[in-house]
Amino acid sequence: MADRVASLQRPDGFWSTSLLAPPDVGSPESSCTGFFTYGLAAGVRMGLLDAKRFSPVIERGWRALASATVDGRLGRVQQIGDSPDAVQITDAQLYGSGALLLAASELVH
Repeated sequence: MADRVASLQRPDGFWSTSLLAPPDVGSPESSCTGFFTYGLAAGVRMGLLDAKRFSPVIERGWRALASATVDGRLGRVQQIGDSPDAVQITDAQLYGSGALLLAASELVH
C-alpha cells in the first residue's frame, strides 16, 4: 500500500484532492499530504518501510506542507464534503493542522 500511495504523490510533493486522478491533475491538498507523510515516516521509523525508498517521498511531502503554511496557518486543506473539490492556499481546517503536527512529530525522531 505504501508503494501505491507514494506513486500517487504529485511532482510538487502534495497529494491531490482525489487519489483517483492522475498525480499531475487536480488540486494539491494539505491534510492528506500531512497524513501520508506522517504514515510513511512512521513506517520508516518503525523499520516497516525502506528508508532509502521512502525518504525522498517523505521529504517532498514535508516541503509541500511547509510551502502551504502562511502566517502560521496551514492552507490548501479541503473542506469537509462528500467529494473532491478544488482548494486554495487560504482554505484551512483544524484537522489539517493535526495532520501537519503528526507529520512533524515523526520527522523529529
